[in-house]
Amino acid sequence: MSLLQTHLADVAHWTENRGEKIPAYFTHVDQERQALDQNAAIVDLSFNGAIVIAGPQRADFLSGLITNQIKRVNAQTAIYAALLSAQGRFQWDFTILQIDAEAEGEDPRLLMLLEPGAHTALFQRLSMYLLRTQATLTDHSEQLGALGVAGPNALEVLQKTWPDATFSAELGATVSPQAGVWVIADPRHSLWGYRVIADAAALPGLWDQLTAHAAPAGFAAWESYRIANALPRGGGDLVPDLSIPLESGFLEMNGVDFNKGCYIGQETTARTYHRGTLKKRLFRLTLEGKPNLGDSVMSGTDHEVGMVTSVDPNGGQALAVLRASDVADGKPLRVGNTEVKAVSKPTWATWE
Repeated sequence: MSLLQTHLADVAHWTENRGEKIPAYFTHVDQERQALDQNAAIVDLSFNGAIVIAGPQRADFLSGLITNQIKRVNAQTAIYAALLSAQGRFQWDFTILQIDAEAEGEDPRLLMLLEPGAHTALFQRLSMYLLRTQATLTDHSEQLGALGVAGPNALEVLQKTWPDATFSAELGATVSPQAGVWVIADPRHSLWGYRVIADAAALPGLWDQLTAHAAPAGFAAWESYRIANALPRGGGDLVPDLSIPLESGFLEMNGVDFNKGCYIGQETTARTYHRGTLKKRLFRLTLEGKPNLGDSVMSGTDHEVGMVTSVDPNGGQALAVLRASDVADGKPLRVGNTEVKAVSKPTWATWE
């Protein structure tokens, strides 16, 4: 099985078997999408992976591995970053925030939130790099979880839920409104909304608190919203061992710091950026029906332009990494026998 086939199988598996910690049923996808687009909605993201890093050298340990500046992480600030291969190909992405010490008198810990199903392999890889570093790794994927609050009124929902706390819309802003609960403004883009992180046992109660002020939204509505806004997801639009992260908006999602010290894959990433040699970019497709993940996007009879990387569960739209020059020439595109009605550059894109 090829790397791409393995990746597509993994995506299909976690989509069907996410293992949410909140029991809920969603049937009104249109209303849920409307809440996300026009008001605010609460999304169950408790299936995300979680790795905790503790010890006096926890930050130094990550510094030489990840694409972003770990020194920016503190009690008020979270970052988005990735671990790449030596060739600069995407491996894993994650959000890193600071949480409380496990015991009184100890240093605070770092929490990595990542895509479901990715935590086991990342944990193993990080363990290989530990050596004699004064840091420890713990897989907390079963013990910790997250809820999403997204939409134009998301900040208002948080303020109503915790009226004594002060929240910020600044990307990466972190607040602990009550013991054992952390709220972060997603460091990637404001359209991602906020994450409410807590012990798994506390999530049902937090769910009830939040849904008292905003509608719940299911996975189908969330994916539809994400794809409509061309928000790239690691493990989907960023394909392990294949993707060049900058092609899928990694710079625009604030995932890389070109002024920090060395990290795995830095040379290739920096060279690609400074030379402006990226040939492919992430686009949103509008089309009839629902294509399959990994389908080729074609121009003419035999010219492959790129690949479908995310598909709206409700059909009608998808994300794809396409050769930008082929999009620019305006020739009709198709996926299988289906004509692509429109190709849109993300609203957040800074490239021409």
